[in-house]
Amino acid sequence: PTPEYEGKMMNSCQIFSALIAILMAWIYVLIRSEPVRFTKNSQLFQNTYGEWAIVAGASEGLGAAWADALCEVGVNVVLVARREHA
Repeated sequence: PTPEYEGKMMNSCQIFSALIAILMAWIYVLIRSEPVRFTKNSQLFQNTYGEWAIVAGASEGLGAAWADALCEVGVNVVLVARREHA
């Protein structure tokens, strides 16, 4: 490093420590947050998040599962996928 940046640059250990701290905070938020419960007769999701949802990767996997779950509770779904058919 040049003299004007001496002592101001983060080394790889500091960067790794910062990333670990961010990851741990994110995990804590996920653990502490209230899960969204899907039921066919419930309006919880719609009241909380709205009547519409955009699902990316909807042709297979988790995207397809999310799209199905949202349709079951009556949410209007816009599907985004690279393929028209799974």
